[in-house]
Amino acid sequence: MLLWKAGLVPESLWQPKSEEAHATGVPPAAQMKSPVLELSSLGSTGTGAITFKSLQTSANGLLIAQLSTGGEAGQITRMNLKAQTSLDPGPSTLRFGVGMGDDMHKAINEAVKFSQLRHKGWPAGHSLEIGFQDKYAGQDGPSAAVACALLLESAITGKKWDPAFAVTGDMNADGSVLPTGGVAAKIRGAVKGPCKIVGVPMKNEKAVADLLVTDGPALLVAVNIFSLAKFEDALVVADSERPAALQTALANFDSMRTVMLRTPQQLVPLLRNPHAAQRLQALYAAAPNCLSAKYLLMYLQGNAPRTLSLSGSMEASQANAQAILTAINHDIDGISTLTGDELGGGLNKLRRLRPLLDPRVHPYVDALIAYAEIVRLFISNPPTRGSARYTDMMTRGRNAAGGAKAAYQKLINEPQVREELGL
Repeated sequence: MLLWKAGLVPESLWQPKSEEAHATGVPPAAQMKSPVLELSSLGSTGTGAITFKSLQTSANGLLIAQLSTGGEAGQITRMNLKAQTSLDPGPSTLRFGVGMGDDMHKAINEAVKFSQLRHKGWPAGHSLEIGFQDKYAGQDGPSAAVACALLLESAITGKKWDPAFAVTGDMNADGSVLPTGGVAAKIRGAVKGPCKIVGVPMKNEKAVADLLVTDGPALLVAVNIFSLAKFEDALVVADSERPAALQTALANFDSMRTVMLRTPQQLVPLLRNPHAAQRLQALYAAAPNCLSAKYLLMYLQGNAPRTLSLSGSMEASQANAQAILTAINHDIDGISTLTGDELGGGLNKLRRLRPLLDPRVHPYVDALIAYAEIVRLFISNPPTRGSARYTDMMTRGRNAAGGAKAAYQKLINEPQVREELGL
């Protein structure tokens, strides 16, 4: 949940240009579209030697699902590509089995351009369709671009991707992988599913460090996370036939993971075993972009981060202050659906979270806590309307709300903060 979603600040002030610090929600169905891309319009159609070696292939994407509670959760989605010979011998076309928002359309358009440039064209005379596991829900956000590029790569080369691999990431036509939102939630979603190898954009690395701060080492043991700077990085990790050193290191890590997760209470002592450290070092040597190995080794060496990144601090604060932000949005006198317990829960979460936050966020969180304490008292022991106590509490509440807004504005307008958040 973002501050602008709660009505605290305008969307334009918060939304990062790179989308690194937010997860894009799915727009209304009326705004969805299912475009058909004519592949020749993006490059040569290709003839002769260029053929499809696989007419049906699949890959796992990591996307954000909107919950009925207003929150967000990461989930694995199986994506499939089918190619059929068309009655029209002209340029091939690509369509999607679900409606797409503008962000996804733009991102996948770049992935298609990249694929055509990479292979110097496309086979003609085919109709291609990409479908998602949830065929009834529209999709938006740029997160599926790399997964779509893998589907197209598989269709042309015939390569098959490891079913235990899932990926999230935007990309450009030059093959560079761009950051996307909700990476921490997506990794948590992967842990709950069958995929134990995950690819995330290199520029989202801070989200992995944040997971170590909030969730401890268990999450990084449960899933191997790799950073991706370019499409070729995704190819290496996704391929079922990986380089021998990497495949061996992953197999050794997997056997270690099985033992550790069998007795979670013993995970940290087992992780500190020299044999485990050796396996992590071997994995990191075989794949320096393995973030799980990198941060677990830092943890063992006592060099792991102890506080969240700035973007992680902002996201965690908002996620744990939903009831408080709702109260600010509705004004202290207009709250009828919130309870003291809801606000109390938000207060306790923020207080527990505060030591883990970037210190720059502390004044803003303290202002939220101060406001919530007033509103909670107002709800639990409401004053008589028109009384002096009522007037006093209303004044205090509105002043505290103004203080929270001012603290946010001061934070978000600091040049260094804006630079770090990509504003």
